[in-house]
Amino acid sequence: MKYAIVTDFDGTLTKEDVADLLVSHFKVAGVKCAPNNTCDDEAKHWMRCYMGAIKAGQKEFEAYVTKAAEAREGLVEMIGAAFAKDVPFEIVSGGLDIYINPVLKKYNISGIPVYAANGVFTTEGIKVDYPLLENFTLADFKASRVKHFKKLGYKTIFCGDGFTDFEAAKEADILFARAHLLDLCVRKNIPANELVTFKEIIGIIS
Repeated sequence: MKYAIVTDFDGTLTKEDVADLLVSHFKVAGVKCAPNNTCDDEAKHWMRCYMGAIKAGQKEFEAYVTKAAEAREGLVEMIGAAFAKDVPFEIVSGGLDIYINPVLKKYNISGIPVYAANGVFTTEGIKVDYPLLENFTLADFKASRVKHFKKLGYKTIFCGDGFTDFEAAKEADILFARAHLLDLCVRKNIPANELVTFKEIIGIIS
């Protein structure tokens, strides 16, 4: 059996949502966001608003991310098993490359495709761009990556925790979910394994 793994990042590969940690640490939770009068989905609008309010420089930002973000148990071992078994593994996230990459570096993880927003440090805040989502909502883009591997004949494993993961969750052959996504799957009668650690996935692909 050929497997492929597609996964969310914040709160899925990490124990906590890194974007939420940043908003709290840099004290921008009280920022009033402008109304979303564009075609942006709410996930992108939220990220642009709150990350845009963070005025920290790259060094301070990355130092906090590296210190605060923790990988979910079994992540490094799961990726090692995926490499050993030639299992495609990719991260599809509405989060920013400027905090995802430092977390991966912290755990010596490299060589993995990461589909995420681009963050640029400016004196007026972090500028957020979604070049991959010109014609997609975040939810539909995540689902498109699961469909991509299914079309290639892989049995797909998807991991997620939020509402933007639901479309991908419905497409996956095997689903690991937690938090909002797990609750939604239970309500919608979508079969899902509860994601606590990655040990069960290691058992599947090994």
